[in-house]
Amino acid sequence: MMLFPFPCAMFQNIEGNAPKTGDSPMKHIQVLPIEDGGNPRTQDDIVETAGSFLIRPFSEDGDANYKFRFDVELISSSNEPVPVDFTIEWADAEYAKFRRYMLLSRNDSWQRIPAEISGTTAHAVVQAPPGRSQLGMHPPFNYTRLQTLVQELDLAVFTSRSIGRSLQGREIYAVEAGLPGKRPLVITARVHPYESIGSFMTLGMIEWLGGRSAEAAGIMQNHRIVILPMPNPDGVAAGFCKRTIGGLDINNAATSAEPEGIALAAFFRAMKPMASFDIHGFMHNSDGFGTNDIRRGQAIANHLLTRPDLFNKKLGVHESQDTEGGLSNLGCMAQHEFGSVRFGGSWSWYDRDSAHLRAMGVEILKAYTGQFS
Repeated sequence: MMLFPFPCAMFQNIEGNAPKTGDSPMKHIQVLPIEDGGNPRTQDDIVETAGSFLIRPFSEDGDANYKFRFDVELISSSNEPVPVDFTIEWADAEYAKFRRYMLLSRNDSWQRIPAEISGTTAHAVVQAPPGRSQLGMHPPFNYTRLQTLVQELDLAVFTSRSIGRSLQGREIYAVEAGLPGKRPLVITARVHPYESIGSFMTLGMIEWLGGRSAEAAGIMQNHRIVILPMPNPDGVAAGFCKRTIGGLDINNAATSAEPEGIALAAFFRAMKPMASFDIHGFMHNSDGFGTNDIRRGQAIANHLLTRPDLFNKKLGVHESQDTEGGLSNLGCMAQHEFGSVRFGGSWSWYDRDSAHLRAMGVEILKAYTGQFS
């Protein structure tokens, strides 16, 4: 297992106190809920007992198959790393093998820390660095960061708009580049709130297109690319695992009466996309995707495998003519109504840093656009 560099100098000092002889290191430590994207939501579920912390994450619908999210703020006023004992009470043993780690992060640097599983709990000792950091299971990327990204887009390259509002009034953004009026190639990510890998991949796509290299310019001269980087902003902000505030799994948005579903279905019907590519993440150590066009899917996989430095895990592609959600799935709806090609799959962030994930997004974009002229 590779651990990414995580120097203490990266962290802002809080008060800057050095532990004194006989002083309890825990007096320098706070563990707090996070307003934008935190899980659990209240201090009551972050319990300090006998020099350790017990954290009780929640799943909004009780589906343990998606209960892979906790995000708390870790604050240390010490000048030195402080070992902190954490126990995460998942209240589920069935999927425990996927929870054998914790993630210590600050901005776009993170370190995966092995955890010991016992029944329904995961336990690890974390070296809390000076200042503020975040402890969770996935690299953090919240709605506020997306808003900043949209506000800072290069308007000479991109257009952005809201395709609608969530139940709680947050904008659902679409970011577009390339040839206006052409049938677009749509990319969606972060349908399920905990799957933050999609945010880093689409960030990489946007950064690369905005860099205006000759290769990027060539793609934009021949394609219309529309990215939906966070169709479920309420779920991300609320610390959810799978659903929207109104209970919708956006995998099944096409027939939903929830505001997110209405907005997304209307968007797809207005765009009539040539193809859609849905980016997910899951608790595994491999990559893979399905498609109703296995020839194009295999060509995309072959392109990605020319970059073993990036796609350095098992990569699978399979034919999928329908999904469990049937025509309630946006990609399936577009396939049946407009003849769109549908791609959707899951990618692993294990042992990959932010730059790696962003570069993966770029290669997926190149491979995807390369299949359509």
